[in-house]
Amino acid sequence: DGRIFVADTDNSRVLVLDVEGEIQSIIEGELSRDAALHFVEPVDLAVDAAGLLHVLDPALARLLRIDPTDGSRTVLPIAAEYLDRSRGLSIGPGDVIWIANTPNRRVAAFDRDGLLLHEFFIPDVDAQPVDVVVASDGTRYVSDAGLHRLLRYTANGDLAETREMPRSNSVNGPHLALRANGSLLVSEPETGRIVELDARGIRRAAWTLPMAGQEPAKPVGIAVDPAGRVWTVDSNLNRVVRLE
Repeated sequence: DGRIFVADTDNSRVLVLDVEGEIQSIIEGELSRDAALHFVEPVDLAVDAAGLLHVLDPALARLLRIDPTDGSRTVLPIAAEYLDRSRGLSIGPGDVIWIANTPNRRVAAFDRDGLLLHEFFIPDVDAQPVDVVVASDGTRYVSDAGLHRLLRYTANGDLAETREMPRSNSVNGPHLALRANGSLLVSEPETGRIVELDARGIRRAAWTLPMAGQEPAKPVGIAVDPAGRVWTVDSNLNRVVRLE
């Protein structure tokens, strides 16, 4: 419906923005780690086909599903080892939930009830997968802050291509989003850019976010709204930026 959800990580909350970027509402978390249906450190968000919001909280090793209409919350029964210190979450075709399990060098897929469907590992010991998105044809894209590479896998899970990326860390690492036409959007936190690649990995466009004085931009989270506009979170300058 055009709403934009923003993980306001350090404030333990999620901001709900309208199409113009104005705050509509705030979904509060909880500073107490004992609150069963709250969150402490929301780092990545995804919305399924029914409009239900999913909140990845690596501090609690928890994935929480929230119905924005009535505020009801459900903790999905995903083992903590898949969520602890993980940085990336997306929902792909068929409402499959994908987790970039950063410290364990793997990507895992779960059904909407939180049951493990399959997983695959990145064999390099330096790997740190930060985000994952899956295209309509099953192609899987993974950004890796440890290897500084964008990895493309087939629908069968075979590694098809690797592409060098600018160096970054896993906390503020490169995130991914897909456009309706199948092109891939990649945030480059350390260059202050958003890059668009076609399905073959060829660059189609790039945007450099404006600085504030001498302070550089650091785009991390990224999303595409129904009108095709690109939104990104600048974690250095504490702002949300919309690209037309």
